[in-house]
Amino acid sequence: MAINNKTIKKKIQRISVVDQVCEEIKQNIVDGVWPEETKLPSEGEFAEMFNVNRLSVRMALQKLNTLGIIETRNGEGSYVKRFSLEPLMNEIGSLYAGRDTTDDVFKDIMRFRQLIEGDSLYLAATNGTNEEKDELKKLLDDYYSAARQYSTDTDNEYLLDALVDSDLDFHRYVVEMSHNKVYIDVYAMVKAAIRTHIKQLLSTRIRYRMDNNLPIVTDNDTHGRIFGVIQNNDTSKVQSLIYELMHPLLNIDYLMEND
Repeated sequence: MAINNKTIKKKIQRISVVDQVCEEIKQNIVDGVWPEETKLPSEGEFAEMFNVNRLSVRMALQKLNTLGIIETRNGEGSYVKRFSLEPLMNEIGSLYAGRDTTDDVFKDIMRFRQLIEGDSLYLAATNGTNEEKDELKKLLDDYYSAARQYSTDTDNEYLLDALVDSDLDFHRYVVEMSHNKVYIDVYAMVKAAIRTHIKQLLSTRIRYRMDNNLPIVTDNDTHGRIFGVIQNNDTSKVQSLIYELMHPLLNIDYLMEND
């Protein structure tokens, strides 16, 4: 009987020992055998566990390192990394950064920030740890320092970029304090677009305040009050603070009332 080769569609898969070890370790990580930040067994222990040589284990661990699933620390061994979509999100985010900065795009980003940063602020004020509050205070101080530096030379684009970066770092950390991994990853995806949005808002506010002989920043601006809300676990002011944050001018500069 003749065999019709066209009926044979599936080829036999030959999986190397290294790939088998890699897949087994990865599956155990997915199953929670070794949670995030957990130290993995040594090469020798893995070799004994899977009945393979240490070289195969070492190559499997190198593959998992490359995939970003584990990290090997010199002199300490290998650890399971915290799962994050941030590297992928950063790549996708470059698409947003390259879009034309039309009014519609800025409105989209403003709305996104209102939703994500508003809820993140509420969650941070509810669940933020003392260690996180201390770190946020450092970022707030960095923001004020960058603002004061920029105020001495407002034509310096480098100082403006430093101010924008410190502003972004502050808001990004508030999102991290939400402890919501989806918020954190999605925020990372559009980080470049958010940075552009922040720069536009800062430029508008700074120009207005300079034209009206007002200080560029005060210690009681929106950032300071955001920190106060988180520091005091006060969720009642979240909505009004987020509205202030996203709008460059509220008929008059809202900071005038606090100068």
